[in-house]
Amino acid sequence: MAIAVSAIAAAILAAGGSIAQVPPPAELQPGISPDRVPPLAEPLPQPDVEVPAQPSPAVPPGAEGAVFLLAGLEVDGSTVYEPGVFRQYYEEYLQTEISLATLYGIATAIETRYREDGYILSRVIVPAQSVSDGIYRLQAIEGYVTQVLLEGEVGSVRGLVQSYLDKITRNRPVNIRDIERYLLLMNDLPGIRGNGVLRPAGAEIGAAELIVTATRDAFDGFVLADNRGSEFTGEQGVALGAATSSFTSFGERAELVLFSALDDKEQRVGQITYEQQIGSEGLTISGLASYGTSEPGGTLAPLDIEQETTLFSISASYPYVRTRRFNFGVEAGFDYVDQTSDLAGSPLFDDSLRVLWATAEADYRDSFGGANFGSIGVRAGLPILGASEDTDNNRSRVDGNADFVSLNAEAARLQRLTSNLNLLVSLGGQYGFGELLSSEEFEVGGLSFGRGYDPSELTGDSGAGSTVELQFNNRPGLSWLDSYQVYAFWDFGVVWNYDPLADKQDTLSSAGLGIRSNLTDWLSLDLEVAQPLTRELENRTEDRDSERYFFRVTGQF
Repeated sequence: MAIAVSAIAAAILAAGGSIAQVPPPAELQPGISPDRVPPLAEPLPQPDVEVPAQPSPAVPPGAEGAVFLLAGLEVDGSTVYEPGVFRQYYEEYLQTEISLATLYGIATAIETRYREDGYILSRVIVPAQSVSDGIYRLQAIEGYVTQVLLEGEVGSVRGLVQSYLDKITRNRPVNIRDIERYLLLMNDLPGIRGNGVLRPAGAEIGAAELIVTATRDAFDGFVLADNRGSEFTGEQGVALGAATSSFTSFGERAELVLFSALDDKEQRVGQITYEQQIGSEGLTISGLASYGTSEPGGTLAPLDIEQETTLFSISASYPYVRTRRFNFGVEAGFDYVDQTSDLAGSPLFDDSLRVLWATAEADYRDSFGGANFGSIGVRAGLPILGASEDTDNNRSRVDGNADFVSLNAEAARLQRLTSNLNLLVSLGGQYGFGELLSSEEFEVGGLSFGRGYDPSELTGDSGAGSTVELQFNNRPGLSWLDSYQVYAFWDFGVVWNYDPLADKQDTLSSAGLGIRSNLTDWLSLDLEVAQPLTRELENRTEDRDSERYFFRVTGQF
């Protein structure tokens, strides 16, 4: 939990041999916060699929005058639907006289059903026929992609890209969801971007070729500077990142991120990540190694605190559903975490966690102009590989458990109000089944919830937060200002603790205004003013309830 400087000093001086029982502020623990480091590869627009227009079958001249008794109707060639599905389109005409034009209208209605269900290449025609019993036939031609032609230079990953795209030709009849899935999975490959165009494959009805034009960005990176830190860890910080993408046939990505507070030695972090594809259905395995050191400054500098954090993580993710409108995926992994802290050369605490975790997340774009996101996850600490034990006296929290279970969830909705105005509402929370070690606590303060406060201003075994943000977007297209977003926000956070030494419940709230701007296609500038509303900042020596001014400059290459 975040504790005021005076409380930390008093506890250390009074505790004597029991100082390891006082939890350190979570903000002091070195690590690269997702709030301070953008993704190296910015999300790009989803790939387009151009579908050729398919006119309805032309009604022959004189069709209105050709009248006959409809005793029944059969739809040949349909493998997608059960036979009774189409009855709704002609049932009202049974045992009545209809015109040939009406029969063409029934064929169009069934073809529309195919298209509405995603079978965009399928056709339904009225074939030539001689009928004596009043039972007429329609012919369903279930469309498919004969081949996928890949154009563009993508390097050594070409075989993997082609293996994704070839899956489209194996689905007969083809559905737009099949095309979307594999085009999107192709675009999920590191550095690969592409779009597709369908065109008729000769004179055969329902057959098409898919032409995919793809490119590869082999390198990308960023440099960032902001002042989102605290007095202890350094208010100003700089991050550098660089990555390579898809140099081999595995569709891999390797990233290096370095972060440093600008104040001497207050925080230094290095992180390496690697991921690659397994198979051609989007399964991805990832690995991460991170090492950070911190020597808190400000009023804590005389205490000579030194902290180290080492993290190794492996994970696997799989996209069960991947479409332009709806996505659902799962991820599971294992974290190996060691955190130590020394006070004037003497051990203060030593936490070792071995955490198995799993997450499921989904996003959905609805017909009301909204984009929705949700995730739910579980983390479980395991008593293996040297994890901290209940008998250890040097844990970050005296009753904190390395053998733990916690649940977490997030939800957000971005609602378009007008062409330029959006409303964002987000929620998040964690429930811990017992007292957690400090690195596993829920945190409020910083960019997620509590923007007017320092990172990890409050922490607890359980907690929740919410943000409401009204956004105005504009794209002037000037040489010095490509686009910008002006916003106003209000946020709230609450934490609960089992720790008898801590407050059972703490809350905070803040509000503010800001602007996010893309000055060019590679340079962005964000400015924000935030006002703490319900409590003073605990870890500030002055201006503890004044408005806060933040900036972030990001250059991407």
